[in-house]
Parts: sequence; C-alpha cells; structure tokens
Amino acid sequence: MNDNFAYQVYEIMSHFNFENVRKAMKAVNWRWAMLDGIWEGRVPTTEEIRANAQRLLDEVANSDHDTYISTGGFTVLRVGPALQLLFVLEDQGEELHVEGVNWPGKKK
Repeated sequence: MNDNFAYQVYEIMSHFNFENVRKAMKAVNWRWAMLDGIWEGRVPTTEEIRANAQRLLDEVANSDHDTYISTGGFTVLRVGPALQLLFVLEDQGEELHVEGVNWPGKKK
C-alpha cells in the first residue's frame, strides 16, 4: 500500500463514526451471521464493525487497479488516488459504470 492510500485509510478509520453504524444496525436488527468464522447471528460490536471496515479498506487499497468491495453493509471504493468507505442501509438504481469499473448497484 502506498503512502497516499495508507494516509487515507488512517483518516477514514479515525473519522468514520462506527458507533452510528452500530446504532443503525441495532435499530434494524442487522445481524452478521459469521464473526471470526463462528456462526453468531448477532449485531456485531463496534470493534468488530471497525475491524471489518479496516480489512475492506486494506484489501481495496492494496489492489493494483480501481475497484470496490462490499460486505456487511460496507462498500469501499477506489477510483484513481481516492478511497471512500460507505455504510449503506438500502440502495436502488441502475448499475453504475465509471471508466470500465462496475460499481455496486441493482438492476431494475
């Protein structure tokens, strides 16, 4: 991971409000089935949410091309020199196409 991406990962992890994500997950009873390879079927802790986001950010930042990854409500995008972390409760719309990369979305 280059210094630019390492800095962005640090900034995202330092400023993203993971407690708000947990509150939203609790409010809608959003459960993760597997935590550390064990069937849990429960709302994850803030620490587990942070660890998942860190893993996704690292995976995308270490990629050699523009990409995205989504799981557990999180989407991490990499476009050129930029990283973005999203937590999505719901989405709707056409699949997006940006410079040959298929971004998350649902076809109608």
